[in-house]
Amino acid sequence: MTASRLLTLLSDPYPVLGIASHLSASAGLAEHTDGSGNALSRAELALQRARRLGPAQPPQWYDEATATLLRRRLTIEQDLPGALLRGELDLLFQPVVELPSGRVAGVEVRPRWRRAGLGAVTDTEFLPVADQLSLHHELGAWLLAAAGRQLARWDGTPPLWLAVTVSPALLTSDGFVDLVAATGFPPSRLVVQFTVPEPPLPDLVDRLTAVRTLGARTALNGFGIQATSLSLLRRLPLDLVRVDRRTFAGRRRRWSRRW
Repeated sequence: MTASRLLTLLSDPYPVLGIASHLSASAGLAEHTDGSGNALSRAELALQRARRLGPAQPPQWYDEATATLLRRRLTIEQDLPGALLRGELDLLFQPVVELPSGRVAGVEVRPRWRRAGLGAVTDTEFLPVADQLSLHHELGAWLLAAAGRQLARWDGTPPLWLAVTVSPALLTSDGFVDLVAATGFPPSRLVVQFTVPEPPLPDLVDRLTAVRTLGARTALNGFGIQATSLSLLRRLPLDLVRVDRRTFAGRRRRWSRRW
């Protein structure tokens, strides 16, 4: 195939001022069969898919299912920056039950985005886009403030704690610890959930220690799915480890205290 040969040729190193340099190239292809003149736009969608897959990928062919997903992704990228101003974000709450008593000990909170034309967009779909668009700090501040206001309305005896998942980009941002300190509710009632960034931050231990110094607790999310070493697990200042039961069987999750 001509496209594959071109990508192979372009990937070969070439000398520039005596230094070997490399190019990365992507290719998107579409069949021109219906005479509608849409072949170029379809090839462009296939090219965008190839670019998102990263370098050293074979040429990508257009297909309708992939194009639908890509159009949705592009719409999310275009509309997400104004979601807060339009008031389109709300919160989903899931109780965390203490076993074996069955008492509700805390609440896990997750953001949800409702956008006309997209329906309900889950956080697993739009938060990675928010990280790429550098919206993580803005959304993180809103999430903590909105969840704190709701938690105050639920105040009771014993008080509930609130588990908030923070993205790797928010966890690694310079103002993250200050953001936790300015939540507006007692840090002792906050559990900061996170997944280990790839690659792990050199100062991840210091960041988590600073969060715990404020009185908040830390929880490793989805342990068992990521390739998190036990040595790293022991070094991290953790209060809770959230074990994903898909590691063993089924798809449910459970909470476990750090051993």
